[in-house]
Amino acid sequence: MINVVLISDFIAINIKRDTYLPISANELQKCLRLNTNTNLCQLQKAIYQRDSDNNFCIKNPEEDTCRTTSATCKTTWTELNVINRFIITCCGQCTLRIICEDQITTEQVSGVNVIALGNNCVIKGEIFIITSHKQQTNEMKIKPDIIAVEIAPVSNIINLSVPHYEYKGENYQSSLRSISEQIEQMKAPRNR
Repeated sequence: MINVVLISDFIAINIKRDTYLPISANELQKCLRLNTNTNLCQLQKAIYQRDSDNNFCIKNPEEDTCRTTSATCKTTWTELNVINRFIITCCGQCTLRIICEDQITTEQVSGVNVIALGNNCVIKGEIFIITSHKQQTNEMKIKPDIIAVEIAPVSNIINLSVPHYEYKGENYQSSLRSISEQIEQMKAPRNR
């Protein structure tokens, strides 16, 4: 893998994009963050005119080309200044598992990739695990989190009808007399 040797970890560029200054990671952390793309820094450093992007690398003294180094390829990740954004450098092809709550997605990536990770998500690579930063937010729900489930009426599936008996105002006196007579007849043979 061939790497271009840069003049600094980061480059701060003015709003007009015509001047820049090299800045380290420590110096960048001391800056005031105005929004996701703008930092306000108080630095006492030389400011350079931006002629071309070739100014961002260390030059070879004998040629007008950027100095390079050769190294074995390493899979790495670097956190960007925007929350939950990362640069992932992958040697060959890498498999990333992205886990967000109850969903798991597998992605095949190669080369250099910028990945934006959602809240409560995790990226699992072969040699690293990246956890997203939870942004502090308030959530107000105006509807309940209840899932309406439709249930078919049970009586359509199983016959649950209750038998309906009509009460006929019958006189049970005759039935009771008949039962009483039968009881007396049963007792009679024993007495003999």
